[in-house]
Amino acid sequence: MNNRNLISLFVLLFIVASCTQKTSIQEFILSEHWQIRSSDGLNADGVTLSSTVHSDGKWVDATVPSTVLGALCNAGVYKDPFFGMNLEKIPVEPFEMPWWYVTSFDMPSFSKDKEQVRLFRLTTTWEYIAWYG
Repeated sequence: MNNRNLISLFVLLFIVASCTQKTSIQEFILSEHWQIRSSDGLNADGVTLSSTVHSDGKWVDATVPSTVLGALCNAGVYKDPFFGMNLEKIPVEPFEMPWWYVTSFDMPSFSKDKEQVRLFRLTTTWEYIAWYG
C-alpha cells in the first residue's frame, strides 16, 4: 500500500469513528415558573438576581412569552385592559423603566465536566432550548 492509500484509509477510519459517538440532546421548554419585577428600587445586578431566591413579595409570577402588562393582568395586579375603561385606569409610570424576568430550572443528570449547555433564542420572545451533550 502506498502512502496516499494509507492516509486515505486513516482519514476514512477517523471519520467513521467520530460519527459513532453518542450525543445526548435534551430539550427544556422554559415557559413556566418565571417571575418579573420592575427595576425601580432594585439594587442588584444580573448575577445576583440569577443566583438568589426571590421571596420578598415584590416579584410577580409570570409565564413567557408575555409582556409585562400581560403578566401583571394575568396575576391580578390590573383588571383586564380590554374590558370597559380598564386600560385608562392602568398607570403609565411602572412601564417607563426596565423589568427583570427571572427563572430557574434543574438539570439533574448534568455533568459540567463532560457536558455543555447552550441556550438558543428561537424568536424575539423568550423561547430558549437548553442543549447539552
